[in-house]
Amino acid sequence: MTVAESTAAVGSGFPSTAIRDVPEWRRLAKVVRLQHRGAFLGMLALYIVCAVAILVGEGPARSMFATYVADHCLTDRIQAACPTISNNFSNMTDPISAMLFVLQVLPVIVGVFLGAPLVARELESGTYRFAFSQATSRTRYLVAAITMLGAFVAVGGVVLGLLIAGWAHPFEVVDVGEAIWLPGNFVTSWWLLAAWSVLGLAVGAFIGTIMRKTVSAMATALVVVGGLVAAAIAVGVRELVSIAPRVSKTITPQGLNVGAIGRQAYTGEGPRGAWLIRAWMTGPHGRALSPKQSTRMLALLSANKTSSGSALHLLALHHVSYWVSYQPASRFPLFQGIAGAFLVLFAVVATVITARRLRHLA
Repeated sequence: MTVAESTAAVGSGFPSTAIRDVPEWRRLAKVVRLQHRGAFLGMLALYIVCAVAILVGEGPARSMFATYVADHCLTDRIQAACPTISNNFSNMTDPISAMLFVLQVLPVIVGVFLGAPLVARELESGTYRFAFSQATSRTRYLVAAITMLGAFVAVGGVVLGLLIAGWAHPFEVVDVGEAIWLPGNFVTSWWLLAAWSVLGLAVGAFIGTIMRKTVSAMATALVVVGGLVAAAIAVGVRELVSIAPRVSKTITPQGLNVGAIGRQAYTGEGPRGAWLIRAWMTGPHGRALSPKQSTRMLALLSANKTSSGSALHLLALHHVSYWVSYQPASRFPLFQGIAGAFLVLFAVVATVITARRLRHLA
């Protein structure tokens, strides 16, 4: 469209939808920015504090890891200095564990302090009667607010997720427990931390339309969003990564126990970065051994004081096979994508329901 045509359209009194919508969305963005600037600044300060804490805490781990690499421990862990360095890494896990806990709580903070007051404050004060009687619709106002706040917390989640992953990487390489598959690490990846933050915002806004009181909405959001995050860490991640595992009888985890394993494969146990789920034994005809039979075989292995590799040979002499179910490292992005997509979908559904409730307010 030319400038003349645009001028004619405006002058005719029937401007196109695009011409009308762009200034309106810009006005909405300005209103949201001004109305929630305290929330923006507060969350920005929290993100900066977390980022600084991660960078400061990461320094010693990076320095120790540089020594680990310089001593060629990546290729030959039996050298004299390598066990000492690994032990030093084990003693450095408390700070990163504390920061992981803070990041796990971050979506709850978003839901309580950004999501819950988003609508509840307007409903409690009665200002929604004025705000929702303006030129824009209630749905557009809600979408603008959640989009801007959601984009802000999502970017913050991505940045912090990438930073904590950089801190955790040396621990994972050295095999001291900070595996990416662990529930606490799984939910604080850059993708899931962003998705959880958006979900916390959307659920908090939805709760605000139900409670209609700011303090009550914040308290309820604390319980609901906190419960969702806790359930994901306690149960959800474990159940998700147990879907359609691969099975092998060549993996030899330390101890050769049966039942749940729930940890990443150490060097020499199986595929690098694999998540070991559970182990069991089968007899000559492929039937799983009973707990009593498995205990007897484990006692036999213990009495012979065999290594993992020779233990499999001893089991084979008794026509017993040792099986392990696991997820290869290549599937980690797939599970991350599934979990994140579910969270984003949940957030969209919560936003749609919130918009419907707002439209029916008197």
